[in-house]
Amino acid sequence: MPAYLVTLSKEIPAKNLHDGKDAFVVFAANAADAKAIAASYVQGDVNAQLSSLATVTEIAAGADMEGWRLRVFIQDAPTPVDVTVTGAAAETVDDLGDAMVIALNADSQIANAAYATPNLTIAGVADALGDKTVTVEMLPPVTYADPQPIPTFIGTITDGGIAAAALAVALVPANVIANVTAAVTG
Repeated sequence: MPAYLVTLSKEIPAKNLHDGKDAFVVFAANAADAKAIAASYVQGDVNAQLSSLATVTEIAAGADMEGWRLRVFIQDAPTPVDVTVTGAAAETVDDLGDAMVIALNADSQIANAAYATPNLTIAGVADALGDKTVTVEMLPPVTYADPQPIPTFIGTITDGGIAAAALAVALVPANVIANVTAAVTG
């Protein structure tokens, strides 16, 4: 059963709302039922106005990796490598892995990046970067300055060994693509 966020219009006087709240998280069979159950929690004329003045948004996981960014940073390479690729509509974690290979191999220090689900070889043995330290992040599609990496997408990182070793990471095609439907006051 899906969940919905039912947000009441700011035009509805707060005194008529349930404990002064203007939004409800509702589990219901559909948007109409979500609106109806939310209406039962408001007083007076407000529940009649609810049909035209409420916004109903289904709360669901993201459908694809559009706007998500995969970042690979090799801090201590002779010249630091900092590469980011961004997902497009209908793309998956695998698509980001494939795009990262192209971006990494475009760096003059790397010629042997490769991807085979779920393993991303960041730099191959012949690249002689295996003793370097790697940070790999999956960043959500947000527009503000400080997005936090979502760890579920990143598995084991292999780095800091010997120069003649590969730098690698296991990407995790997450079952649930995290997203924010709305910010609310609790």
